[in-house]
Amino acid sequence: MRNGYYKQGKFRFCIDLEAFPQKQPRIFFKTKIYHPLVDYKTGELDINAILAETWDYTQESQFYNLMNEFKNIFVSNEILENKISFNPQAAFLF
Repeated sequence: MRNGYYKQGKFRFCIDLEAFPQKQPRIFFKTKIYHPLVDYKTGELDINAILAETWDYTQESQFYNLMNEFKNIFVSNEILENKISFNPQAAFLF
C-alpha cells in the first residue's frame, strides 16, 4: 500500500506462531512505529483490535483475514482513531 500516513514507511515485523493455530499469532514490529495499535515499548500489535471476531482456528480463512486487516492498520482512519488501544495517545493525535 502506498497511501495513508505511513506511505513512505518501511517496517520490519515478526509473527510469532508458537501457539498457532489454537491461539492467534502475535505480531511484533522490529522497527519503532508510533501507531495507536502498537505498544511503543514492546512493538506488539493489538491483534484483538483488528480482528472482527474472536480467533477460531477451525476457520480456514482466519489467518488470511488477520493478514488482510494487518495491512489495513496503515491506511484506515477508523483504525488510526481507535481510542481503546495499546497507544491511546497516538490515537488522540490522529
